Amino acid sequence: GSKAKIDPLGPKVCVGAGTGLGECYLTISSLNPEAGYECYPSEGGHVEFSPRSELEVELLQYLMKKFQQNHRVSVERVVSGKGLANVYEFLAQKFPHRVDKAIHAEFLEAGDMQGAVVGKNAGIRGSLMEQAMTIMVGSYGSEAGSAALKFIPTGGIFITGGLTPKNIRYIEGKDSPFLKAFFDKGRVSPLLNSIPVFAVMNEAIGLRGARVCAMREFKSLCC
Repeated sequence: GSKAKIDPLGPKVCVGAGTGLGECYLTISSLNPEAGYECYPSEGGHVEFSPRSELEVELLQYLMKKFQQNHRVSVERVVSGKGLANVYEFLAQKFPHRVDKAIHAEFLEAGDMQGAVVGKNAGIRGSLMEQAMTIMVGSYGSEAGSAALKFIPTGGIFITGGLTPKNIRYIEGKDSPFLKAFFDKGRVSPLLNSIPVFAVMNEAIGLRGARVCAMREFKSLCC
C-alpha cells in the first residue's frame, strides 16, 4: 500500500481542487526532523491546461475563446468546481442533441453552483454530466501526476480539496479516470509507481493546518 512507500524524510505535495485548484509542497529538515514539515505555497493551479485527446483540444480552443486568451488557459479553468461547469458548457454546445433540458435549465439558473448541478447528476450513465466529470477528473489526475514528476514526493502526494471526497468514486481504483491519467506519463510513468498517493477525505485540513501553525508560533513565544 501507499503507507509502506512513505519516505519519512521525503518531500510531500498537495493538489486540491474545489472552488479553484490549489497546490503546495512540504519539506522537512534532515538535520532537525522533529521540527516537522514546512509548507510552501505555489500558483500551480495556473499552469497551462494540457489537452490529452482531440475532444480536449476542442475544449481548450473553446476556453481560449471564452476567456479571450490567445495562447493558453489555466488548468484551473478545467480542474475545479467552476471548471466542471466549463467542461459541461462546452459539451452542451458541441452535442446539443444530448442535452437534458430540465438539468440544463437548472444549470443555467445555478449561478456559482453550476458545477454542483453537474456533479450531482454525473451518475446518469451516458449523460453529458458524466462525460464532463470524466474529463475534469482525468485532467485532475494528469495535473497531479505532473506535480508528482516535478517534485518526486517520496513522502506522498495528497489529493485534497472539496471535489475529492465528493467524487471519490472517480478517483480511487487503478481503473479510475483519475489514476489512469495520473500514471499516463510515457517513458517516465514507472517513476510514479514509487510515489505514495493518498485521497484526503477531510475537508477541514485548512483549519487543521492553521492550528498547527498557531501552536508552533505559540511554542516559539512561550517556551
